Amino acid sequence: MDIAKEVLSSSDSLDWSFVASKRDVSIFSRQVADESVQQVKAVTVINAGLENILSHLTNPNRRRGKKDAVFESKLISTDESTKFQVLYRAQKMPWPLKVRDFVLNSRVIKKTNGTAIWAVWSTTHPDYPARDDRIRAWCKNSSWIISPITSYKSNVIYIAQVDLQGSIPTKIKNKFMTQEAMWVADVSRYFQRQLNRQLKDDGSGGGGNG
Repeated sequence: MDIAKEVLSSSDSLDWSFVASKRDVSIFSRQVADESVQQVKAVTVINAGLENILSHLTNPNRRRGKKDAVFESKLISTDESTKFQVLYRAQKMPWPLKVRDFVLNSRVIKKTNGTAIWAVWSTTHPDYPARDDRIRAWCKNSSWIISPITSYKSNVIYIAQVDLQGSIPTKIKNKFMTQEAMWVADVSRYFQRQLNRQLKDDGSGGGGNG
């Protein structure tokens, strides 16, 4: 599977429908043939360079906010030469739904035009079988396309299609996908706060040496 080609093809598809614009993020959705759960796309500009965004996204041990649904994240294996990781993640769901968990492949692909893709999709692993107290969800695609504007600003596209499995109605699954698209806004806010702190520090450096 050429995951980079698949991600870019999804992004460039002409059948996206506009859903909403929130917190400087434009959200779109589309129905993929033979798939019950819709695909979503979020588009924004983040005040950070490509490498900083990649480093943040691909760090399995990054600090998570108290409201973050993902409460367990483990790096199963990694290959630095190919930028390939296998991850385990568990995610809280609204009551009375069971926890959903995933075993995921993760790979960074850098294109010759300067764009980078962080692609994530479900897999299996013998050390992480499905558990009775959790429902194994399936991520067909959860990928970021990051294109640098300058060394400190990037165009970002996030594409996702996740089936939560279980007995959840498709309408609710699709609503979850639209909410999932707002992860982009959370990442953007993280870097904006970093930038604001840096500007504040630079402005309060004080009286100089003269």
